[in-house]
Amino acid sequence: MSSRRCCQGSLVIRYRFVLSCAVFGAFAPTAFAQDCIPPSGFAEPAGSGVTVAWTGTAGLPCSLRAELSSDTAQRLMAGFAVHPLIDEPSPLRLRVTIDYSELLPLTSLIRSASFVSVAGTTAPAGSSAQVLRLGLAGASGGGSNLQLSYPDATASLGYGSTLVPLDTVTGSMQIGIELQLGSAGYVHYWINTAFYAPPTGRIPATGYLDFSARGPATGLSMGLFSTSNTFRTTYASKAIVLSDIAVGDYLFRSHFE
Repeated sequence: MSSRRCCQGSLVIRYRFVLSCAVFGAFAPTAFAQDCIPPSGFAEPAGSGVTVAWTGTAGLPCSLRAELSSDTAQRLMAGFAVHPLIDEPSPLRLRVTIDYSELLPLTSLIRSASFVSVAGTTAPAGSSAQVLRLGLAGASGGGSNLQLSYPDATASLGYGSTLVPLDTVTGSMQIGIELQLGSAGYVHYWINTAFYAPPTGRIPATGYLDFSARGPATGLSMGLFSTSNTFRTTYASKAIVLSDIAVGDYLFRSHFE
């Protein structure tokens, strides 16, 4: 496997939400496979405190591997690849398989980290531009959860959260998302099932959420970021791997039209 340096630049990720090289300094270059095929639309990854790279076999689709530094004293530990969303149809659809086997057992809700975030164009006063976040969070007793976070005016801090139990045997999960923006917003999610099957769940279960204050989606970030202190200290030098990555309405078109 050969490697090349990622480009540095002002990659923007919104999550209370403008993380950029201007704020945090230049994200460190990282090596990654030049012969595998990165998913369409993504910029080259960059990280600080997280080694993040496209990896894979020549001629086949790349996976994104994100590994925490062993230096747990670093305050910024984030690594990601950004997919700009320009005139992206709504609803926004994405697919990803996450391998989190190195993190098992998570064992605590305060051991948490994000691996996907979708940002809108506008951050309402006192809030962020984030429209949807997918993360990992532990559970007492050794379980682990997929955590979906989203704007919800009825929630105490303005964001709601839904926990979906993860597979703690294989340490891997395929996730499909359909995010409808605007005043009649919702999230459909599919867990380890084909997209033509009924969704595993809907947020909210009935009715809609008002996402209109965030405007249209401007970008999607994928990697490992927003890590809690206990996550960083517990999983130093551990990694997640994101594969089968795709963004676009073509994923669902034949089943939704």
